[in-house]
Amino acid sequence: MRAQPSQGPPAEFAVVQPLSVYLKFIAPDSVKGREVVWVEGRNNNKLRAHEGGSTGRFLPSVWLDPDGAMAMRGQLHPIYDIGIENLVLKLIERGERERKYPECEVKFIPGAKINGRLCTVLQVLHPVQRPHFEFHKAEIFIDDELKIPVRYAAYHWPARPGEPEPIIEAYTYLNVKLNVGLTDADFDWQNPSYNF
Repeated sequence: MRAQPSQGPPAEFAVVQPLSVYLKFIAPDSVKGREVVWVEGRNNNKLRAHEGGSTGRFLPSVWLDPDGAMAMRGQLHPIYDIGIENLVLKLIERGERERKYPECEVKFIPGAKINGRLCTVLQVLHPVQRPHFEFHKAEIFIDDELKIPVRYAAYHWPARPGEPEPIIEAYTYLNVKLNVGLTDADFDWQNPSYNF
């Protein structure tokens, strides 16, 4: 995954980059080779995609509405929600909602690892299920060196006490490299390195 974040509110004479995303699926085999590219505000705000897996080589690349049924098939969030910056914004938004209610336990757990990298886990727990809570437990893994969240996982309440908590959603960023000098070509569906 390559993502170039959008910049905050523009200052006078500042360069503002649109959110730009390129995805290449490497697993499972049913989607291996799927590619998606999307640049905020370009190409009529549509994403370019082609299917992977055994059927992908027979299907053409297509333009899709990021909110449309085909683009959202099997997805919980649209492509424009991807990326660490958007993850942080969503977590802040959710935290603001959650703090209105008293039944919320928060812990910091040091010493966790993601892909061999040390992280501190921010765990949020709602012991009692209430209609206004979206999850039972959420875990945010913050990379100790990079100081950014690299994993978010949310769990539902177990069906019965002692049973595992069913996972609602989880996102993990592995092998994160910051400021690698991405260019417009990295988000161009006509890039000869891609298979659109």
